[in-house]
Amino acid sequence: MNKKFMIMGIVLVSSLAFGQVGVNTANPQNTFHIDGQKNNPATGSPSTAQQADDYIVTANGNVGIGVTAPTAKLQVRSGTNGVSGLKFDNINNTTVPAGSAALLGVDASGNVVAASANGATAGSTSGDVKNSFKTADHDGWYLLNGRAVSTLPAAAQAAATALGFTNNLPDATDRVMKAKTASENLAATGGINSLTIGQPNLPNVTFSGSISGTAVAAGVHSHGPTAGTFLLGGTTINNNGSGNYNGTAGGQAWGGIGATGSTANAGNHAHTVNGTASVPSGGSGTALDNRSPYLVVNTYIYLGL
Repeated sequence: MNKKFMIMGIVLVSSLAFGQVGVNTANPQNTFHIDGQKNNPATGSPSTAQQADDYIVTANGNVGIGVTAPTAKLQVRSGTNGVSGLKFDNINNTTVPAGSAALLGVDASGNVVAASANGATAGSTSGDVKNSFKTADHDGWYLLNGRAVSTLPAAAQAAATALGFTNNLPDATDRVMKAKTASENLAATGGINSLTIGQPNLPNVTFSGSISGTAVAAGVHSHGPTAGTFLLGGTTINNNGSGNYNGTAGGQAWGGIGATGSTANAGNHAHTVNGTASVPSGGSGTALDNRSPYLVVNTYIYLGL
């Protein structure tokens, strides 16, 4: 009985003195304040660690659990990063969702908001990239079209800056994604859509075949003789000058009847044939399309709701 009267006395004194009710504390921080472990200071504001066991209701109806200055109708601070502090006994990750249910998400400030089922799912985190047939920003997803980061909502600007995009978002227009190598920077671009084959791109081969044609004429020229003979009438070659008058020569003392001889021997030689040959390729120099078969979509990055 004495303990009950003491608690009631503390509540009444706090209520009368300050218009605020404090349970386990003589230093309530707002309209109704419970200090679970009675570890708050007698004056001033409790530390974050001291608030962990506190429950408070403010004058404007906000309720705080683990926090003494809630900014929403219900604000919960678990004290552990990544843990909301909320738990539901009758649903879990194996529960079949209702067909008409909406998804819940958390924005950059920690506020719980409704999220579209075709947009920001529970698994989406800042920096995720997806392809879509949607044509505009939606549910925290922003089109990668090279726009200035300054044109985005404040929360999306902060997310983009945290990813390293301080001036512009990457422009994925007419591009495909590739995995980063050790020496590349994220969001770097490269490659070409078309290419033209030049001589350095051709294999090093030798073409063989046959040609035909006429050698160039040498023009007027002559060949010199080695030696010649002159035959007299009635003589023969190799008679050593013993020939004499031939009665059938028509009365001539000497009758020249011709000469014989041969041109000089030119020795072993060759004739050089000079010329050019052209082999048309039949091509027109049309550039090649360097892209694989494709399906056109838009590319988005998730920057949060």
